[in-house]
Parts: sequence; structure tokens; C-alpha cells
Amino acid sequence: MSHFEPWRNEKLIMCDSYQRPGVLCNEMFSEKDHHIRMALFLRYWSICDAPWPWRSLLADVLRYTLMHVSLTECLSEEARALLDSLPPEIGIYRGCQKSRERGLSWTCDIKVAEGFAKGKRCCNSIPTLVSAVIPKQHVFGVFTNRNESEIVVDYRRLRRLRRLGDCWEG
Repeated sequence: MSHFEPWRNEKLIMCDSYQRPGVLCNEMFSEKDHHIRMALFLRYWSICDAPWPWRSLLADVLRYTLMHVSLTECLSEEARALLDSLPPEIGIYRGCQKSRERGLSWTCDIKVAEGFAKGKRCCNSIPTLVSAVIPKQHVFGVFTNRNESEIVVDYRRLRRLRRLGDCWEG
């Protein structure tokens, strides 16, 4: 695999979005080059669904990787502009299944979080909406595709986590 073409990973291309988080985790762990590892994450994360079982391993590899590369250097211009526009402590939201509040994927847009709580790409039996603050230095990735303003964070570094709502109708 070329340093400039990390997206040419057939294992990640050939699996479905629910298998992809595990495959991505394995590919990132086996990749020795920190820049390629980060490029794999930034290329494939936004097409992963249901990453909860892999969150701890992914967070570990991302923590390690970001000790060796600068996130801002790896981001697209649009994602870098979003990150640069955010304050040192970022207010974020997450819509999810109750008990999965400390996930990796968050958003700056409460309406997007509400959509995920209600079940955007999965069905949540007990939907919940939460907010938190994350210091900017604990951001793992920023994604502007899909109009979700997604911020991937180190869930261990969340501050002021609070529940905004459960089981609403609509």
C-alpha cells in the first residue's frame, strides 16, 4: 500500500458498514506508519456503523497515533477549518442507546444528535440524548461529510456529561 493511497485497502472496501469498525481496528493496529494509520481512520470512519464493541481498542490506537502525528496536518481543508473554528473546550452532543453515552462519535449539532437518538442508521430501544464538553486536544477526528459535523473524541476525557432526554416521541 502506498503512503499516498491508504484508501486502497481491499479489506475495508469489501466489508459492510457493520463489519467495518472491527476491520478498521485490525488494519490500524497492523499498520506501522502513523500517517497511514491516521489516513485509514479518516478515510473509513465515516462509513462505519455500530462501532461500540471496538471503541476502547480504537481509542487506544488513536491516542498512540496522535502522539506521533498532528491531527490538523491529517485533516482535509474543510475538516481543519471546522476544527480551527471551535473553542478550546467544545460543546458536543450524542444521540444513542441508553448506556452507550461514552462513545467515540459526537456532533456539534444537537439536531443531528437527536436524529441518531431516534435511530438514524440503527434502532435504539431506549434512545437518549446527552451533551458534554471535550477539550480540543482530545479530539481524534473531524468529519464534515454527511452534514453531521461529527467530532470523534477520547471518551475518557469527556467533561460535564449530562443527559438531555430519554424516550421522547416524535
